[in-house]
Amino acid sequence: MLMLWQPKWGAILVWPMFFLYPHFYMWQRQLLPLNIGIDDLFICIFFICTVIRRNMMGGIRWQFGYATWAAFLFWIFLVTSNVNGYYTAGKMDGPEFAKQALKGIITLFLAYSLVNTIDDLEDVKRVIFSFCFFAGMGGVLVILQNYFPVPMQIFGQVTQFELVMLGYEVRPSGAFGNANNAAVVMGAASMIIVCTFSLRSRYFNKMLRFACLGIMTLAILLTRSRSGFLSLVVPLVLMSVMSKNKRYALLLVCCGIIAMVALPGIREALFSRFVGAGGQTGIVAPLAVRYESVLNLWKAATFRRLIFGQSQHADILAGNMAPHSEYLGMPLLFGVFGAIWAVVVEIIMFTKAHLVKKYAGPSLAPFGRAVQWCMLSFALYCIVGGIFLSYFARYTFFTLAAVIQKCVDVMRQNSIEDDYESYMHIDEIEPIECY
Repeated sequence: MLMLWQPKWGAILVWPMFFLYPHFYMWQRQLLPLNIGIDDLFICIFFICTVIRRNMMGGIRWQFGYATWAAFLFWIFLVTSNVNGYYTAGKMDGPEFAKQALKGIITLFLAYSLVNTIDDLEDVKRVIFSFCFFAGMGGVLVILQNYFPVPMQIFGQVTQFELVMLGYEVRPSGAFGNANNAAVVMGAASMIIVCTFSLRSRYFNKMLRFACLGIMTLAILLTRSRSGFLSLVVPLVLMSVMSKNKRYALLLVCCGIIAMVALPGIREALFSRFVGAGGQTGIVAPLAVRYESVLNLWKAATFRRLIFGQSQHADILAGNMAPHSEYLGMPLLFGVFGAIWAVVVEIIMFTKAHLVKKYAGPSLAPFGRAVQWCMLSFALYCIVGGIFLSYFARYTFFTLAAVIQKCVDVMRQNSIEDDYESYMHIDEIEPIECY
């Protein structure tokens, strides 16, 4: 009822549904078919309320734009990939392939709803700051799961519970799905906060932003995610040297160093994943194994797979290791045209962010910088991970796409209004009589 009255509330409430959702608890209840979560149902309701309340009843035109069309094409590639994977796997586990395709529709609904509920600068700030705040609350769950793993298991995925029952150590990830997802989403939220510290917010004041930064810094360290750690540290180090927000970036780096010094257990656990201490394999050996697995997939790739792609789940059913690097795996998973789509979408997104950063006013330019730094983080993460295969990273990417699209729209609207005011002032000049 709240979203039907004002659909803009959906752009705020969607983030606690994503980052604070008790996955395992809801799976035990089996309330919806195919294990469709309440978070997925919420997005569908958000989309319906947006269409009915704003487009049909409110008289606001249907807006698609760059973000919605990009999400629509992604859904097309995801469907073809899962259909091809379903037949390649011998029609095994059909519900799982159908669920992956339905997840693509959820992404499309989210992109469309955000584009049609963001109208001005205040809406942009509301969406971005609520995303960052609830990402920080998700970081609280990561911290609690590290110290109280049994009662906090209700927020984990079913696969994590199965690994725990088999005796494997599962790193804390809260409700983000896995440790890598948690690190990359909280890393993006951290960089957004750093880049937008100069902006005022009625509710998300600076003290609350500092608190969220501290929480997410500790939570990222607790995930012990190598890819997430590098995708955050490298941009922050560069930001502390060459960005306009260097003092805030340097402050966040110092907070991370202090946390690692003050908490030796976390420091040792994280370093062991890099250097191979404590029975771990370090970082070189896993990269070599993953490279070899991707090489084998490329050798066995068929023409049909390169055109239509093949779902990662089909590789798992065949006993193959899924390609972890999105640079090497994108043509295998979504086909050659899907890989071209990813490159074009990212180029357009970076270009829009550059336009906002360079030509928008001081109230919009920080969002352009934030999107550019987040894209650098995603680019580093994609070396050993994937943005478009992870639900939470995918939602983050398309949210930033919708936000930067609306920033460009607001910038153009402000420019038109300024030109109109300048034109109106011309009439106030007294004419000069000529004799």
